[in-house]
Amino acid sequence: MIDAVLELYNKDSAMIMVIVADNCATNQAIATRLGVPLIGCASHRFNLAVCRYLENYKPLIDQVQTLCIQLRYPNNAAELARHTHYKPLKSNATRWSSTYQMLARYVKIRDAIKMVAAVEDLLHRPIIHRQAVQLVNKLEALDSVCVKLQSEKRTLADVRLLFDAVMAKYPATSHHLSASARIVHSPVFESAVVKLLSDRALTAEEE
Repeated sequence: MIDAVLELYNKDSAMIMVIVADNCATNQAIATRLGVPLIGCASHRFNLAVCRYLENYKPLIDQVQTLCIQLRYPNNAAELARHTHYKPLKSNATRWSSTYQMLARYVKIRDAIKMVAAVEDLLHRPIIHRQAVQLVNKLEALDSVCVKLQSEKRTLADVRLLFDAVMAKYPATSHHLSASARIVHSPVFESAVVKLLSDRALTAEEE
């Protein structure tokens, strides 16, 4: 496939020095086949890290999801609408940002939810609610990192600093964010680029 694309544009594989693309297995296989480094998408890598981090909060997220689904039923939605114009949101399992939005909306309308008698049994105890608030605060901070990663001016050195800061605060994310994480196709090359951008000396292997 890659050969056909190169031929179409009258290019040769020897002209490819590095690939910048998603971290998927296909791109990694192409980079390996061509014998060139792959710089993976930082945002994709970060999203995988946050999704893994949220696995520790699955029981809490599931409880809020169940409540929000019940609140979207016609009768419950009509009653809720009498007390707030904000509607409950559902979480998409493949997008952590939707989980953040669902939890944030739940926290925002909790007082209004208390007025819906039909979901009284599902309304969370104060300790569960506090946990939800704490998680929303953490996700707000992580979302700010996600926004920073999408800046066109962001360099690989900036990404390394952001990832290191996130790992220091949320160690569970190191599975995807560490410089030597399994998802990194070319760790030595990435390390060399970061050092060059930061005016730091390279090791013999990186040279």
